[in-house]
Amino acid sequence: MNQLANFATFSSSELVNLNYYYEPITEYIELLNYLYQSSETDIQKHTCSKYKNILNDYLAGREPQEEELKSILEKRKHFGSDKGAFYVAAKRLYQLTKSYIEVKVVLQNCINEILNSINGDIVILCRKPNDQDFLGSLICDANKSRVGFVFPRQLRNHYITCTLVIVAPSYWFKELLAYPCSATTIVVQPENLPSSVVKHDIFDGVGGESLWTSKKHNPSIQNRRLFLPPPPNYKREEKKENNLSELVNELNRMQPSIFTREIKSVTGQVAFIEVNRKYLTVDQYGVLKLRSFLDDDELDDCKYIVNEIDHSEMSDDDVNMELRRQMESWKVPLREYYQPYELPRILTSLGAQYAKDYNIKNWKKKDTIRPKNDDDFKALLKFADIPEVEFPAFFNLAKNIRSNCISIGQKKSEVSREIIAKELRKRLQHQDTLPSSFNVGKIKASILVIG
Repeated sequence: MNQLANFATFSSSELVNLNYYYEPITEYIELLNYLYQSSETDIQKHTCSKYKNILNDYLAGREPQEEELKSILEKRKHFGSDKGAFYVAAKRLYQLTKSYIEVKVVLQNCINEILNSINGDIVILCRKPNDQDFLGSLICDANKSRVGFVFPRQLRNHYITCTLVIVAPSYWFKELLAYPCSATTIVVQPENLPSSVVKHDIFDGVGGESLWTSKKHNPSIQNRRLFLPPPPNYKREEKKENNLSELVNELNRMQPSIFTREIKSVTGQVAFIEVNRKYLTVDQYGVLKLRSFLDDDELDDCKYIVNEIDHSEMSDDDVNMELRRQMESWKVPLREYYQPYELPRILTSLGAQYAKDYNIKNWKKKDTIRPKNDDDFKALLKFADIPEVEFPAFFNLAKNIRSNCISIGQKKSEVSREIIAKELRKRLQHQDTLPSSFNVGKIKASILVIG
């Protein structure tokens, strides 16, 4: 079946949320939400993380990886005599995973429901060939001719001529939904999770008014519910009536698995990096770069990838204080210079345009962000012996301090990345190898060694 086209074959589109109710997964989500709300120790937080990874597999229509289950079993040994509510809930999650949640049954029922509700063909989005093999094994012979498969790279470059089916929560690919590549897109997810929301507005003005809208037509959205009976031997235990907003926020931080590629480290560790997202990398010559990756990019010249920067422990005040602290690194040498009367001449020789005494006095102040003139700022950075490779970072930090439009989340992300980059440059000057992880204050960086 020819399912790809270079141009759109439709003039309107619809989005269908197929929200299935499968009680073992509903119980799993509620229990995991409870664990996140009650976790305190490192072991408990590690347990939450592993069960979240398993839920990630369920949401993407995959069976959980055996390594995750082994890791959970290893950590359970360290609970000791603690057999409180957290332990009981964690034990129940393991029982649900091993004995009751049947991914194949869920997917078979959902695919059959879709095929029975439409007349034409469907294509299912897969992240890698293994997904295609697994999903293909679930389709009966009578329907095999109606089902095709598509991969993220094809989806980014083509339109789909039939119904597109995505087994994954809608918030993983909300940008895609705003610009549909098929006349009908069906999103398959548990009913506990938020339904799809499509928004085309690119810029928001004061009071939330749209400054510009890329399209006037929004896809029509339908919600359908599919009840899936639990296994015969399943019996629901205590119901956790908790608000799922905290867990949903945590899941929103997860990397969308349909737009990631698998990376294997030299130690055999498997991780996923997001396609087209920028990562800090170190090449074979020890040069630090900010780089993005496509599905099929070669990694031969890459030695390290900082695959995760965790800034969740940083508060809003921490971010603003860190921004100011970074700026102090060029102000302190200015204040402490032993011949202040020589500063106008020295800064001018370094390229400053307005290095007058009264300007220099203002530049030294703690509440000064940066000089207005770029050449003046560069001269101050040179005077402070800051490497030229770090100049863009300081310009960016200054922009973040000045801007009220950038969200605190974006500030946290950019500030933490710049802090980790500075620490990496420092370490690369004195050592050839980098650790698998390190902390700078409240920020933690995880590193993949791939070359």
